[in-house]
Amino acid sequence: MAKKAIPKISALTEILHKRSTIVLLLVLICIIGIPLRSQNIKLNGYISDDAWWHYRQIKEVLDYGHRLNPDPYEFTTLARPMTYPPLFHYLVAFSYKIIGQGISFIQFTHYFNIVEGLLYILLIYAMSLVMTADRLFSLIGALTAAISYGVIIRARAGELMPFVPADLLAFAGLVFLLVLMKDIIRNNLGKEKPAIGGKPILFSLIAGILFGLSLLSWSGGALIYLPLILFVFAALIITNLKFIKVSVILFALCFAALIVSALSWYLPLIAKYGLNPHTKEMDWFMKGFTVLHQSRPLGFYIFTSAGIPLFFVPVVFINSFFKKNAINIFLILWIILGAIATYSGWRGYVAVMPILSAIAISVGMSRLVRSYCRKDSLSIAVIFIATFLVVGISGYYISSVRISPLNPNNKNEVRTNVKSIKMLEFLKENYPQSKAVDLISWVSEDEAVGSLRMISGQYLEYLPQGSSEALKDVSRIYLSDEDKAYEICLKYGVDLIIIRQQFLQLPQLSLLFAGNEFKSEDYLTITKQSEESNAYNISFTPLGIQSIFFKMLSRQKLKKFELIYQDPDKNHPFPFLVVYEVNKQS
Repeated sequence: MAKKAIPKISALTEILHKRSTIVLLLVLICIIGIPLRSQNIKLNGYISDDAWWHYRQIKEVLDYGHRLNPDPYEFTTLARPMTYPPLFHYLVAFSYKIIGQGISFIQFTHYFNIVEGLLYILLIYAMSLVMTADRLFSLIGALTAAISYGVIIRARAGELMPFVPADLLAFAGLVFLLVLMKDIIRNNLGKEKPAIGGKPILFSLIAGILFGLSLLSWSGGALIYLPLILFVFAALIITNLKFIKVSVILFALCFAALIVSALSWYLPLIAKYGLNPHTKEMDWFMKGFTVLHQSRPLGFYIFTSAGIPLFFVPVVFINSFFKKNAINIFLILWIILGAIATYSGWRGYVAVMPILSAIAISVGMSRLVRSYCRKDSLSIAVIFIATFLVVGISGYYISSVRISPLNPNNKNEVRTNVKSIKMLEFLKENYPQSKAVDLISWVSEDEAVGSLRMISGQYLEYLPQGSSEALKDVSRIYLSDEDKAYEICLKYGVDLIIIRQQFLQLPQLSLLFAGNEFKSEDYLTITKQSEESNAYNISFTPLGIQSIFFKMLSRQKLKKFELIYQDPDKNHPFPFLVVYEVNKQS
């Protein structure tokens, strides 16, 4: 009986390792996550201000061939270049021109995100394969990326964000560097003086260009991905000091290609703003803003896929110490970087640990199985199938529970909800050249405060000199009486004041009271509904009732401001949103 079983074991293992089987499984993995990524195809809105803002910029490229400045509706400044990297906006616009005809642009951007999600899967598979040389268990990492909550929210319908192509370009560059690393080690075994062939030089240049293009999509990648270039060549040197010269030369070539690729965009900006555009005068605001956007990563990342991939990060980290080859050293450095950045709370690493986890489960499973199982053992097939099912079923279930379609009637969504979109379209049609104040929206990234089309917003990227006083004045507008608010509106040429019900949420109030001038307790009384609940009751103090904030929110008739738009639901004590026009004739 035992002799008859051997061919069956070998046959099953052989089938699983066939190239055709790997390709079919990889196609299946790509398909598995599509329903989770495509839930919002039927909607014409986006989940955040960020996505709506990028959509508007891309639309300008489609309509005019370039990003306009100014755009009076989407809050960029007059007579100033945009400081946001351009590649993402042009990439999506030109992709639509080439292949998107026949469907609406909003729908195309939804499909565009899904395609980006599939590229995550393929690149994670490629990285896992380079690190393990194991086609079978590299599929586990790809599967993790396909159904991981932490990766899906990075690129699903309704999330039009530039850091996704930045991720993909950087990961493609990393694949080239990892192949380069292995090629150098393999071709220089036993040689006293390592030589540089044409392939390492070519791959260094390609990787540098890809990393440069990544920066042209999203500048935040500078801290997330550029250290990986250094880690690759540092790992080579740590492995064997004879690679010092080779590594330095290839690193210089890679970095030079990166600089040349991104130079035309970043050099003029650095010359004008310096490396850090944030000014000291904005410390008071950025402290509150940073705290507001910090991640609490542990719970978030555990939900990437039932905690299984995350568990393999420390496993791979510890395992790498026992055999310090170049790949292992690189993994150690990458995990350390990811852990430090993640647990420091910087939100730029929202997707890094899920991606590291996806790679770690491939590397960890491959090493464990190959260490304890014979090459043709039935255990390899059983472990692969069991792991595949556990990761796939549990990960998909968790993601499907946590990811729900965008709800256009959800009042907590600023751009997505129908009421906000109708208001914005009303303003675009009737007040296209107006300057507005809206705490829950984008602010311009530039310094020309007197020319801002939207002089305050929830999300700030660049805060040059002059912005501090404008942002403080926005708080003064909302929290002052009618006469003082009117004076400030005239100071900045403000035409419209937008007030939303979301102001009565703690995160938004924290922005309104970010400065030291106003204390929330003077204007509001905030109490928990119960000790166990996270819900709060908010009521206005006598001083708060005298503020424009309260008067406009309760739709009062004012002398210097005229109500021009309001939520149709007039029965609610506080409408979802209202818009007042500044009466400059009074």
